[in-house]
Amino acid sequence: MSYLSVEPYEVRQEILIQARAAVQFLGVNDEGKDSIPVESLEPVKAGILNTVRNANPIFIDGQKSQPVL
Repeated sequence: MSYLSVEPYEVRQEILIQARAAVQFLGVNDEGKDSIPVESLEPVKAGILNTVRNANPIFIDGQKSQPVL
């Protein structure tokens, strides 16, 4: 799910991803628990951030912007 908020001096996008979808998408071995193992947490966060950066460009007033993640 993605939420977009637009204010006069701020644009905010929040993306919610289920743990099950994240581990399946990134190929993490979750040992059948449908959760993110603690030892995989940092690599999963890095993988999600990399995917969002590459697959979800943000344009404001027709110009590409660099998000603060």
